Amino acid sequence: MNKIIIIDFGSQYTQLIAKSIRNINIYCEIVTAAKAVEAAEAASGLILSGSPSSVNDPEHPDIDLDSIKVPILGICYGAQLIASKYGARIDSTNKREYGKKSLKTPDGYNITSVWMSHSDTICDLPPIIQPLMYSIDNVLATFRIIGKDIYGIQFHPEVTHTENGHKLLEHFIQNTCGMTPNWFPKEIGESIMTTIDSIINSPDNINKKIIMGISGGIDSTLTAVLINNIAKERLVPIFINNGLMRKNECDEVMREYKAMGLNVVYADRAEIFVEALHNVSDPEQKRKIIGKLFVDTFSEQCRIMNLREDNCFLCQGTIYPDIIESAEIKSHHNVGGLPEQLDFKLLEPIKYLFKDDVRKLAKVYNVPPQLIGRHPYPGPGLAIRIIGEITQAKIKILQDADHIYIKYLQDNGLYEHIWQAGAILLPIKSVGVMGDSRTYQYVLALRAVTSVDGMTAECYKFNMDDLTNISTKIINEVHGINRVVYDISSKPPATIEWE
Repeated sequence: MNKIIIIDFGSQYTQLIAKSIRNINIYCEIVTAAKAVEAAEAASGLILSGSPSSVNDPEHPDIDLDSIKVPILGICYGAQLIASKYGARIDSTNKREYGKKSLKTPDGYNITSVWMSHSDTICDLPPIIQPLMYSIDNVLATFRIIGKDIYGIQFHPEVTHTENGHKLLEHFIQNTCGMTPNWFPKEIGESIMTTIDSIINSPDNINKKIIMGISGGIDSTLTAVLINNIAKERLVPIFINNGLMRKNECDEVMREYKAMGLNVVYADRAEIFVEALHNVSDPEQKRKIIGKLFVDTFSEQCRIMNLREDNCFLCQGTIYPDIIESAEIKSHHNVGGLPEQLDFKLLEPIKYLFKDDVRKLAKVYNVPPQLIGRHPYPGPGLAIRIIGEITQAKIKILQDADHIYIKYLQDNGLYEHIWQAGAILLPIKSVGVMGDSRTYQYVLALRAVTSVDGMTAECYKFNMDDLTNISTKIINEVHGINRVVYDISSKPPATIEWE
């Protein structure tokens, strides 16, 4: 019982709760309501997330609180669910609260500022519910169930707008749940290595090879390093050139892996991937095609090495946001992009890590800094940065434009301040004038965001001179583009990638 379980009722902030808890060095996992009771048996405490639903909805998300024997903290919808089960009325027509609000104790003493986001309010409290704080609008904000370690809060402690929100979570976890910090890079690595060893060196698996795709990204690189420390010659890392990489990326990545001592197999399948995507515009179909071709390539390599697929692991650098987004938003090449029928046995050793967990752990295992700081790059590559159908000509245009963009960021000290940056080729053309002649060429969108874990993101606020310089350089040097725009949308509601 050394972890916190977060019950996901569908809130956009659920992942932020997990990140806030891990940032105070406590391990936590996100599970669905259906798994709440089972998960609580192996936990030190339970946190109920918010939800777009109302407790008054006939089919609202629910759990059996009576079967849970560990401390519980309900946030927003989670608080309303707790209150309703103990006899309070949930009012959907009274005072709605959104944005920053001050809190006060029942005697009127103002103590802090928090972030509210709820349309239902908790009313008509029975004696078992003890109010602790109200909002400045006299709406119940926090309470406890008398005689039990069960608490409810109507605001969101996990967002930065709530003052000292992390301290509230820390108090619940350490004082109420009795946990001490247990989530540090060294311990994380040891735990993952132990799990890997128990799987691949079990009697049934001791002779199996571990096939894995390795891309140059930090997720797959760290995974390969961890596996290599245990499996050694049993690990077969494969770098697949799918024709959708950045300019010069294949050569650069192979040089980096050689310097690290990883014996990487290079498979050039660019022509096959690009041909398979001919006339395909739907992004989900692109992902499915690419996912299948990756597996086909691994199968081909097995045949070349006289290995049976059912006697091999397929290892992937899947991380937690991949799993979450695959379930909620879009299929991921590491998750939803794989065929349903898979002869390989799947191995995903870092699938419960967020991106910043991965980077912290990579430092422990001496992964080169240039790989740790490398921006995330989507597995389908330029296939989902070319909106619409893919052609070799479009790939060349986007590679050249993206190379100019990223190099400018690196040369001007901007790259390390940005979580992820990339160029997107749009399926529209616009009229322009070059050398007194009319042009009709593609529009390029630039994307750059700041983030901690990729679950939420804001656009990077460029100096306008930088945007102007980037735009001018791209238009002057890349034939086929005559207009550049900058994407200023945040996540949510948009995603970081366009497709």
